[in-house]
Amino acid sequence: KLNTLEAGYARQREHSSQLLYRVLSLQGNIQVCCRIRPITAAELKKKNRKGKFLRPAVAQQSETEVICYNSKDKHSEYLKTFNFDKAWGPNEQQEQVFQDIEPLAASVVEGFNTCILAYGQSGSGKTFTMEGSPEGKQQGITPRIIKKIFQLIALKKQKLNLEAEESKEESKGEESSESQTFDSTIQVGILEIYNEQLRDLLNPRDLGKDADSASGKTRLNICRNEAGNITVQNLSRRTIHCPEEMLNLLEQAKEQRSKATTALNKDSSRSHMVIDVHVSSGTANQQNNAHLFLVDLAGSERMYKSNVSGQQLKELQHINKSLSALGDVMEALDKKASYVPYRNSKLTRLLEDCLEGNSRTLMMVTVNPGRDSNQETLCTLQFATRARRIQRQIAQANVTSKTYEKRIESLKNEIKRVQGAKARSNEELRELGIQHKDAKDKLRKLE
Repeated sequence: KLNTLEAGYARQREHSSQLLYRVLSLQGNIQVCCRIRPITAAELKKKNRKGKFLRPAVAQQSETEVICYNSKDKHSEYLKTFNFDKAWGPNEQQEQVFQDIEPLAASVVEGFNTCILAYGQSGSGKTFTMEGSPEGKQQGITPRIIKKIFQLIALKKQKLNLEAEESKEESKGEESSESQTFDSTIQVGILEIYNEQLRDLLNPRDLGKDADSASGKTRLNICRNEAGNITVQNLSRRTIHCPEEMLNLLEQAKEQRSKATTALNKDSSRSHMVIDVHVSSGTANQQNNAHLFLVDLAGSERMYKSNVSGQQLKELQHINKSLSALGDVMEALDKKASYVPYRNSKLTRLLEDCLEGNSRTLMMVTVNPGRDSNQETLCTLQFATRARRIQRQIAQANVTSKTYEKRIESLKNEIKRVQGAKARSNEELRELGIQHKDAKDKLRKLE
């Protein structure tokens, strides 16, 4: 009976994943989800002026709703409701969060560019949600989705092999077997944007400090490649063959990432970290290519709360400035403005395709339930609501097919043939026109 229940549960999960995948294929807007961090023991002990314990500033109302308590003045407060594509309460575990966004892994394997963007105030749980612990149930979205991509590729290869065996007797020959050989490649690049500088976290020798060539550092440039997609020039990339290799790269990047201790967070990220995973899979006849961007933004901070100075104050200013630039881009997209200021920040420039281009994008908003963070939480929820309103084009898969290429080449040849025939026809018409004119001249002379 237990095995039957487990099988039924697995089927239901697969069915739910397929439904969400179909929804994603039909929607063009940014998907926005909200996760509420568990309240800490220190936050629970805080009291108001009357000596009463403060209740959390935000709570989950339903699977898609979050309510925030906002104080109008010293004596009254009101509730504000925010709607999202999915909301997780403080008791939701890492596995439950990933189950709801798991279909994005299928999007990547099918050739859709995908972006998962973690946004929220400092200490709200962004890095834990994205990375979590290296092993066990506390693993975050990044290691889980990479593991899922490897599983889906393996299933795809197994399915193709079974189909090839079934049709082996019908289609024989070296060319046929070669076209059915399934191959896949996964490459990873990891960088951080620190004080508006790009740093390669997988290249410890230079860390790509965005300096000029005279300094001996490798300059990282954000530009468009030949296909017209945003890319980071000179970023080192590693080919991985299993999820464990991805974990090793994550640990290496975490050691190099800029961090500091502040009054808000003892392990505060002082940079935006961007993981670019390029997934290519398929046969000689058809290849699916996609980029998966996993973005862990630095948290917004208020100086009087984080209590920083010197270098950390400079870091705070750069973080807030880039997040403000992201807000300006969101506002411009929301209002369908003719000009969107992507170039005001390296963060927004790097995320241009994710926010407006050919990509399936999910924003993971994390909020702090502490009552003393009420205003920051409210601002975060308002920002997320604006992002959810943005309407974009429906993403298209990046599929390269030899069948399509041959068809296109055939059509091009047909166009050339028709154009040649048209040119010959025009030449014949011109000659006939000349002959007609000569005949008319002769008739006039005879008359």
